[in-house]
Amino acid sequence: MKLPFRILGALTTLWILYTLYQVSRFGGAVVIDPGTISRIMAVRNEDVITTAIGLTYHGLAGAVLVVTQVLVVSGALVGALLSTGRRRVPAIGVLAAWTGLWLGNALWLRTHGWQHGTSTIGMAVALALALGWVATAIADARASRSAEEHSS
Repeated sequence: MKLPFRILGALTTLWILYTLYQVSRFGGAVVIDPGTISRIMAVRNEDVITTAIGLTYHGLAGAVLVVTQVLVVSGALVGALLSTGRRRVPAIGVLAAWTGLWLGNALWLRTHGWQHGTSTIGMAVALALALGWVATAIADARASRSAEEHSS
């Protein structure tokens, strides 16, 4: 289980770091100037702008959301990489949920005319990797637990 776990973890980590960079880059503008509106994903149809849920930042609430997202996802990433056994599973679950937020928004915006099919496919692959990482973490935790029970 070690090699697949490490490969899934490494690929998911790259995706998470990329999304944290995007949130820090776009959302950071709102932290500096709350009057700014930052949209990581959005579609404009005629005069209507449809934005990504949870990835659009404006005002004080947007600044708080950016800081919270960066801290929670960064903390989960550190926990996923440094923890072992069962303690690792919730952290990886947070990362899978974060990836799901991105994919869910991409699919939702696609229904409004978002034309980035390759990005959507990439997000689907990232979610599959994250879920695979969760599954292997659970299996690893169960194997460790079973080995502990048999050695006692």
